[in-house]
Formats: sequence, structure tokens, C-alpha cells
Amino acid sequence: MSDKVTLKRLLDNARRSLSGADEALERFVEDHRVGEVLDSTRAAEYCGLAKGTLYNLASRREGPVQHKHGRKTVYYPVDLDVYLFSRVQPILSDAA
Repeated sequence: MSDKVTLKRLLDNARRSLSGADEALERFVEDHRVGEVLDSTRAAEYCGLAKGTLYNLASRREGPVQHKHGRKTVYYPVDLDVYLFSRVQPILSDAA
């Protein structure tokens, strides 16, 4: 799979979950192009998740984008960042 196809898919997924942040996200993805590849253990550490949680998310297709390198499942840091940013929720206060 080419970097352009991966980048396009990343942007499409991120646009659906992060309305209003298109330009900032595009700049971020461009600045952090695919480089280092992480295995499941390192990807879980990167996200601050247990490895089992990462597996459970993957089985429900709710986690970060996975890639196959031969028989090995790997993650790109940019995919993990997009997933983490999609999970951010504003803190609401009860200021009265």
C-alpha cells in the first residue's frame, strides 16, 4: 500500500471524527509521515493502553489502524496519533 493511499485513508477517518480541525490535522499528518513501525507491545505503550485492550479494540474494529507486514501486525505512530486525537473529549465544568 502506498504512502499516499495510507495518508488519504488516515485523513478521511480523521475528518469523520474531528470536525473543524481539517487543516491542522493535514499539517500534522504531513509533518509526521510514516517512518517508524511499532509492534503491538510498543503500540500499546505508545497509547497508554494494556496490550490486551489494544487487541480487544482491534477485534471490534474500534482501535487504531493496523497494517500487515507479512504475518506481523504493525502500527504507524501517525495512525496511533490520529486514534488518540479522535478520543479527546472536552472537559465540561459546572461553573455557575
